[in-house]
Amino acid sequence: MAHANIVDHIGSKVTVFTKDGNAAENRQLHTVDEFGIVISNQYGKQTFIPWIQVKYVDYEDERAICEASRD
Repeated sequence: MAHANIVDHIGSKVTVFTKDGNAAENRQLHTVDEFGIVISNQYGKQTFIPWIQVKYVDYEDERAICEASRD
């Protein structure tokens, strides 16, 4: 899994899809390292997700730009 640009999105809103089929939507990305990522919800509660459980990370700010460009 390539994570080359994920650090550029620290502080942005993301949705994290896990391999067990769950999704953490509209979370703020806090930190990224070789072990996993830390996200927080709207109340500031932080959650660590190890890379082995991450299936996909969707950067909501980029999706909004893509949707706007289609109009």
